[in-house]
Amino acid sequence: MKPKQFLLLLAGAATLSIGCGGGGECATAFDKELECGDQSDERKKKMKSQRSEAISHCKKNKDEPHMKAALACGKTNSCEEYTACKLSEDSKSDIEEIESKLKEGKADDAMSTCRYQLDTYKAVPDFMAACDKAFAAVFSDLKTEDTRSNARYACASASDSGEWRAASPALTEGCKTLSESYKATITKQRDTGSEYNYSDCSGYGDLMKAIDKDGIAAATLLCNEGEVADDFTEGFAEIAKNLAEKKASLPFRCTSILDSKYNADTVEKLKDSKWFSAKSIELAKACYGGEMGTLLLGEVGSYCGTTAKAVHAAVTKYNLPTSDAAFKAALDSTVEMCSK
Repeated sequence: MKPKQFLLLLAGAATLSIGCGGGGECATAFDKELECGDQSDERKKKMKSQRSEAISHCKKNKDEPHMKAALACGKTNSCEEYTACKLSEDSKSDIEEIESKLKEGKADDAMSTCRYQLDTYKAVPDFMAACDKAFAAVFSDLKTEDTRSNARYACASASDSGEWRAASPALTEGCKTLSESYKATITKQRDTGSEYNYSDCSGYGDLMKAIDKDGIAAATLLCNEGEVADDFTEGFAEIAKNLAEKKASLPFRCTSILDSKYNADTVEKLKDSKWFSAKSIELAKACYGGEMGTLLLGEVGSYCGTTAKAVHAAVTKYNLPTSDAAFKAALDSTVEMCSK
């Protein structure tokens, strides 16, 4: 967004840029705008033709805020100083808006003003100070999904250059805080076996692409873990149900998670996951060992079926404990038949 045109307007003549004629500070301001202003040659030519009219307007309206600002900036020594002065004056209305929204408790709205104007005014210290307050206020309270979404957008929308974060320490720290918030939420979902939340992982992934490309792999792995967490929860629940009913039936999740005929894609995605490895061993013990294993082996009659063979294979594959007397007895009594 280009800066607002910092102009001295003639009364009733909206087409006239900054202008004062004759002499004194009005002429100085006019000349400085003519020299340093961002206008086309055609525009500057028109300004010159209206110089005398602008003098009168300038002198009559010296006490107006926009005129005072124009005269002050006209006294600068160089075009660089003049441009900086114009930016500073132009930004004041936005600074007032940001501070007003913060006082009203509308931190999201204050941040929106910063987002839309940050590229324009990032070189203005007062504007950046106001935005730092706005960013800090938003990132201090990430409880609602709307706030998290707006905060994530503020972090990710400058992903091509990172200029926003470079300009605002509060935004940089806020993005890190948001990243840790997503990580904590997804980790909790995984560890409690909650249902996978696609929205959280999608937001986390977008954020990491913007602020920490080196952390994308770890974020993806965590989300892949979270995606299968509720499968483990279902598996343990099925096992508990079958045990309560003394039902000698291998729960579906025991095969869908642990059997290579069904889990190839999952294993590939989670090949570097210590969590998945440990959780798989825990599930294998519950599926094939102890009381559940004893029930399954108790079904062996004149021949050893697929499920019973899977129990024997799991003992070796997962190093299942055989300290349970009933399970050890069931293994010993079926080992010869199940090894054929």
